[in-house]
Amino acid sequence: MCVQCPQGSVLGPLLFLLYVADLVNVVEKHLLRLYAYADDSQLTLDLRRDELAASIERLEWCIEDVDQWMSANKLMLNVDKT
Repeated sequence: MCVQCPQGSVLGPLLFLLYVADLVNVVEKHLLRLYAYADDSQLTLDLRRDELAASIERLEWCIEDVDQWMSANKLMLNVDKT
């Protein structure tokens, strides 16, 4: 990640968060929230039982947009964890 940062440095995760800061805009477009720490990100959404199908569809569209954003920024989505 950070070629010049020593192992265990706090700069690596901080620089990564700055690098992916635009990802928040992609996620918020779908009315979801993004929580990020170091190289781990989590999407969350509020839903009601009667809106379950629409919420799942919204989440799927968001994941597709996140995948496209990541590809454009030379990152890879881990589909095994998604």
